[in-house]
Amino acid sequence: MKNIKLIKIAILLTSVSLVYISHAQRGYKSKRANSLDLVVSGDVGYRLISILDSSVKEQLENRITSESFKLNYKAGLNFNFGLNKKLLLKTGIRVSNPGYSITSVERIDFNQDVNDIVKKPLRRDDASKYEYKVQYNLLQVPLGIKYIASRGACEPYFELGIMPSFYGGTKIYELQSDETRSEAINVEENINTINYISFISTGGNYRIADNASLFLQMSANYQLNNLRKGDLKENLVSLGVEAGVRLFL
Repeated sequence: MKNIKLIKIAILLTSVSLVYISHAQRGYKSKRANSLDLVVSGDVGYRLISILDSSVKEQLENRITSESFKLNYKAGLNFNFGLNKKLLLKTGIRVSNPGYSITSVERIDFNQDVNDIVKKPLRRDDASKYEYKVQYNLLQVPLGIKYIASRGACEPYFELGIMPSFYGGTKIYELQSDETRSEAINVEENINTINYISFISTGGNYRIADNASLFLQMSANYQLNNLRKGDLKENLVSLGVEAGVRLFL
């Protein structure tokens, strides 16, 4: 009778141990597993500009005083490849629309990189002020490294890297001041086809299932190369929030 009890206890302990080991192995695997992110983000962006030709200094100052920040978005997929329990490589693909706004002007010649603000109505019968939102359509491929500070249900992490960004054209949205009328036009600009934007992020994962997490992070971007090919030097900067779902593969 005693032996039967011991056998039952042994079977119970073995079963518990196997369950624990199995769970631990799954947990360890998930900590090293590759993952796919579905990500969206919003940020506030601006452009830093300077010139090499002093003859257009006044025009540049006019542009700087008339320009302001613009709200941008990004959406895409990230792929994370686990090197070990805390270190991952990150890549992916996303679309974004960085740019800037021009406020309190009546007319700007967008065929020029740097120019005077032309003080005449866009339409002869309408002298109301207009706002322009200039966006660069980019296809981006993030290449970075991620460090997870601690493991658990909530996992803080840090990222840094670079995003080769492929220029796909410029779109300008013309908005009347009372926002009752808008118009979008495409503009061809002397802009580099491939650009390089650095990024640094910090955020956290929150585990919602064995194979899925939600994540939220702050991200800052700075363009490393000159966006344009001419005498105008332009670098894009932005600060924003990214959020999404991480699926472990």
